[in-house]
Amino acid sequence: MIRIPTLERYLARQIYGAVGFVLLGFLGLFAFFDLIAELRDLGNGEYQLRQIFTVVALWVPGHAYELLPIAVLIGTLYVLAHLSSNSEYTVMRAAGLSPLRAGAVLAKVGVVFVAATFAIGEWVAPHSEEAAQQVRMRSMQSLIGGALNSGLWFKDERSFINVREAREAYSLVGVLIYEFDAAYRLRQITEAERGEYAGEGKWRLVGVAQTQFGAAGPVT
Repeated sequence: MIRIPTLERYLARQIYGAVGFVLLGFLGLFAFFDLIAELRDLGNGEYQLRQIFTVVALWVPGHAYELLPIAVLIGTLYVLAHLSSNSEYTVMRAAGLSPLRAGAVLAKVGVVFVAATFAIGEWVAPHSEEAAQQVRMRSMQSLIGGALNSGLWFKDERSFINVREAREAYSLVGVLIYEFDAAYRLRQITEAERGEYAGEGKWRLVGVAQTQFGAAGPVT
């Protein structure tokens, strides 16, 4: 008579192996897609193959967090179908493995995958995503003003904003804000040494000088 713990370990090992195989397949496919997408920026600044492979590798934990539940479902169904088609589950039943014990094994395996998903999503993926963005921005001479001598320009309602440089995701250097009235007459110019992200979609400007344009002329 085969011992029940041996059958349980065998069933769990089969599930772990199948889920790992499916997950690796998905991760390889998504990494290939990421690589193809990033190759379009090859040669921008210092963004070369080494940096591209680094960024793609750092994105893997984020994909693992998204794909692990799907991989668990596919891998578990495959193992159960394979055991049934080969009559292995019938032999397990004859050896004393009840459906309740088999369900308990699946529950234990599920708890392990839940814990793994939580750990990846809370601790690994956020840091790897941040590191990937830092590598990408640093290699491409940062996102803002790397290729334009005047920095980056963008429009926010009736304001035109110029940022000279942004080497970090939450810090801007050299901010100019041109505000216009409804008739698009220049109303105010705000110049700041730097801007720091304060959360909730707000930025805190440091070293600010404002020039207002009124009927009596400009006032700084």
